Amino acid sequence: MRGLKNWAFLALCLGSFATAGCGGQDLTKPPKMFYGRDGCAQCRMIIADERFACAAATADRRFLKFDDIGCFAAHEKKSAEHVLRSWVRNAGADEWIGKEEARFVHSPNLVTPMGYGFAATATVDKAARFAEENAGRVITWEELLSLV
Repeated sequence: MRGLKNWAFLALCLGSFATAGCGGQDLTKPPKMFYGRDGCAQCRMIIADERFACAAATADRRFLKFDDIGCFAAHEKKSAEHVLRSWVRNAGADEWIGKEEARFVHSPNLVTPMGYGFAATATVDKAARFAEENAGRVITWEELLSLV
């Protein structure tokens, strides 16, 4: 009888651990990126340069990851997927910022993973400075979409 109790306890513990991860992903925060392993949802290239990475949380509780802001924009233009929230990497710092709060820069001199030449910053001042340093210009998300 004692062996049966031990087995029952072990089964209960294993069942608890197995279902602990079933609560779903936290779609209010950017996903964990595995640089050098994750692939872009648009072009399927490996995401290697974190300065230009992007991510989106979809209504069907998935994360989409992108290697270039241009890939993210191209996917948004062609896809009917409903995006709940999206993030871009701040090119001037090691942080994620919401796409809605980001300020975008376009420069043909910027070497980005897929060659679109887009970068994001957190403020208008940083975007203006980044654009000046890279012979580019500050643009809106709508302008960015029209350039893709």
